[in-house]
Amino acid sequence: MNGFPVIINSRQDVLNLLADPAYHGQALAFVQALLDERYGWASQGDLPLNTQVETVAGHRVRTDYDATGTPTARHLDQWMLGQGEGLSRIGVTVADALGWGCQDRAVPPPADDMEAIKATARAMLDRWTDARMFGTFTDSQGHVYKVNKTVRDWMTGLEAKLAGGMALPNGFTWDDASGNPVAHTSESFRALTAEIALWTDALYRACTRAQTAVDAAGDAVAVDKVLSGVAWP
Repeated sequence: MNGFPVIINSRQDVLNLLADPAYHGQALAFVQALLDERYGWASQGDLPLNTQVETVAGHRVRTDYDATGTPTARHLDQWMLGQGEGLSRIGVTVADALGWGCQDRAVPPPADDMEAIKATARAMLDRWTDARMFGTFTDSQGHVYKVNKTVRDWMTGLEAKLAGGMALPNGFTWDDASGNPVAHTSESFRALTAEIALWTDALYRACTRAQTAVDAAGDAVAVDKVLSGVAWP
């Protein structure tokens, strides 16, 4: 044999390695890892969407979100002993592993990688902010407008002309998000662009507050609470 194999396919492969003094320790460590891998996160079902749940040790909450950061579902997982697919794949039983000298030990859940969790959360908040900012906007009159980049550019250009003294002609309309024309005067259109500007600023402020709270979070549960509780304007 030329080195410890990259792939071990069967119980006999393990026996051959255990019988070789040069690889006995590595083979035993390999089987121990498969024995430990029986522990993992298992779903315990869904949770009420709008209820904050305090988890106990060995449990975690996962929240699903739509493209704008609105929670759509919440799930409860428990860290627990499973069947051990890795052992089954190569035809090794728990009794085999223990007989060879492995330990049937309880494996705790992995520690939260807070740096990675926070980086992911900050990136999610940025995406949600952009999705909202370039989605639709409901003005104070109840009209819903598209505010994607193209529309924003058009609005900015027209607003600049109005600021320079141009007046909108009588009967001017601006389509809402459904394509329905909404009548506007120069004053009402400038009021609309001002509302959008203030709303955009509020979006960024909400994102910044949430990212600051994420940075201060002590664990994954706290991060989940921040993400699911953002007060978007």
